[in-house]
Amino acid sequence: MSKKISIEIRQKVLTLLKQGARSRIISKQLGLARTSVENWQAAFDRGDVSWSLDNSRRKRTEAMAWEAVRVYAFCKSYNAAGRALGMSVSDVRRYVQNVEKFGAPILKRGVRCQAPEIKHMPDKTTAPRGKENVAKELKTARRTIEEQRIVLDCLLKSIDEHLGSKKTMCHP
Repeated sequence: MSKKISIEIRQKVLTLLKQGARSRIISKQLGLARTSVENWQAAFDRGDVSWSLDNSRRKRTEAMAWEAVRVYAFCKSYNAAGRALGMSVSDVRRYVQNVEKFGAPILKRGVRCQAPEIKHMPDKTTAPRGKENVAKELKTARRTIEEQRIVLDCLLKSIDEHLGSKKTMCHP
């Protein structure tokens, strides 16, 4: 595992990149891994200097996770929500999926979370699957989906009430 590079060193790299130095020279001069400096140079060339600001991952709070779910519900796009909040797309997707499955965006570590219990549907050995049974199963499945949609809508309304009614603009 590589060690974290201090913010001061990252700022020196940024200064050298602004002066026009390239990754090979910077890595030799500062004693850094060439691939790290190449990645930072590529980001710098794209106009992204966020790598120079902080060397640790930002801990996401539950309020931030709920905000990601709310923005996703508004935008219907993981990418747009991630860009609007400065989060990775995978974080937004995980928060939304956790809310859909478990009712909370951030799950406790070390605790096995299980999806809500799904009613056992009869198979061929326990009951004949005639047209009536299939129709009942479909009706039950549709009712379950509708109930889950209602629960999710209620969760989103409570999030809006909790976080305020401000809308975040999304541009996909």
